[in-house]
Amino acid sequence: MSEPTFDFYPSGEDVLDKMEELTQLELEHLEKTKANGIAFWTDAQMATYNVKKQMYKLFLHKVKTWQHEVERAEIRDDIAREGSMDFQSPF
Repeated sequence: MSEPTFDFYPSGEDVLDKMEELTQLELEHLEKTKANGIAFWTDAQMATYNVKKQMYKLFLHKVKTWQHEVERAEIRDDIAREGSMDFQSPF
């Protein structure tokens, strides 16, 4: 059994940060693999590398978009909470 990724209850922001970190590590590993053996790669291996690299980059872009959306949602939530504190309940 593998180690758990989180040893606490993660927020959405924590999950997205971890996804970004792991995707970045995969990209770095892919680049190291290329640097170590590109001279011996077949055309199929080169095509696989290009597809994987593009896939990881697109996913990383999507994760960053989600992080931005979470930040905006937190700001909207904070503004709404502050506004509701100013409102006096008639009851």
